[in-house]
Amino acid sequence: MAVLHNLGLDVVELAKGFSAVTTPPGRGNESVVEGVKVIDDSYNANPVSMQYAVTALESETTEGKKIALLGEMLELGDRSDEAHQNIMNSADDLDAVMTFGKAFDKYPGREGHFDNVAALNIDEFVAKLSTGDVVLVKGSNKVFWTSGFVARLKSALALRQRDPASLT
Repeated sequence: MAVLHNLGLDVVELAKGFSAVTTPPGRGNESVVEGVKVIDDSYNANPVSMQYAVTALESETTEGKKIALLGEMLELGDRSDEAHQNIMNSADDLDAVMTFGKAFDKYPGREGHFDNVAALNIDEFVAKLSTGDVVLVKGSNKVFWTSGFVARLKSALALRQRDPASLT
């Protein structure tokens, strides 16, 4: 704002446009579909952003379940094993955690571990979701983002048949 002011621009007028600024897809976008909040943070992941996303999900205020779909963090080299273990340790307070990718093989989610997103039966998953649930989708972009997973998740939510079973 100081730079804009020093350039002689009308800061108040420019600030009016801030409400129209949106984040690119996969960068923490939130939407509600059939009463289920989906947090799409599927574009990228590293230990810091993954930890932040898990912590943010834990702090969500909801009467439903807090569910994390965590995809492996790629390109971490010899830090990969420790980073994935740390994330799983920090996700203990969530209601449900599902993991995706080889780097989570040793640290599977309580509700399942999958080699890739294609192995998850998305219709069965969404059938177990209830109004008020919050679902975080977080991982390196090769896990969720490039496959269009979040769009498929939202579509399945919109079309789902509710199941009395739940994820706990």
